Amino acid sequence: MFPILFRTDFGFITTFSAVWLSAIIACIWLLWRRHPSYAGWDALIASVVGALILGRAQFVWENAEWFAENPAARWNIFQGGHSYAGVILGALLGLSLWAIVTQEDRKQILAPLTLCLPLLHFAGWAACWFDGCGYGESAFIGWTTAELPNNFGLMAVRVQTQLFGMLLALIVGLVIWWMFRATLNREPTTKHFWLCLAILSISRAAIYQWQGNTVPLWGEIRSDMVLTALIGLFAVLFAWRAEN
Repeated sequence: MFPILFRTDFGFITTFSAVWLSAIIACIWLLWRRHPSYAGWDALIASVVGALILGRAQFVWENAEWFAENPAARWNIFQGGHSYAGVILGALLGLSLWAIVTQEDRKQILAPLTLCLPLLHFAGWAACWFDGCGYGESAFIGWTTAELPNNFGLMAVRVQTQLFGMLLALIVGLVIWWMFRATLNREPTTKHFWLCLAILSISRAAIYQWQGNTVPLWGEIRSDMVLTALIGLFAVLFAWRAEN
């Protein structure tokens, strides 16, 4: 993998950051192109703040022993280390709170983001493929495995969890693109948003059973798998209740 993209006079530019920046720029362009009058930009900033806070909180909880020895690093959110369920929950809470405070219509904010969801999920897995995060458990050589590093750079034959995540996000994204490619007049609704999030979250929860990093267990089940599956199930519920 290639964790360092290039070096500048101000420090290293990581591939992880470059992938995420590219995805964010692509989402902004997509929103602007399809919805020139989109009024949810402030809400998106609030959602990013919420995602960074709760995503980091979950990551710190999952790695409590290390952070107990390095307390100063707990809230160094720009050094990486955010967990999926916390990011999604924080983003949704931040966006919802902003909509409540400003009395904006949350449907008008969420629905246009449907097309961005697969792109952001793909970017997350791609960034982890370069950086080594989200790495798979050790396994024997096979078509589902490859020699890959963990986030410490240690090489081993591992399940290609990042590749599976990218492929699933790509499939979901292509289906959505095909659904709405024909005309700009046909736009996604909040039902589409929640269904898309449900599919991406539940598929991610399934991939967790092959991940190699250690997290707190609830019984014999990974806590991150449970939290991500719950987000997917709640998204199904919201999709069922959504009128449009």
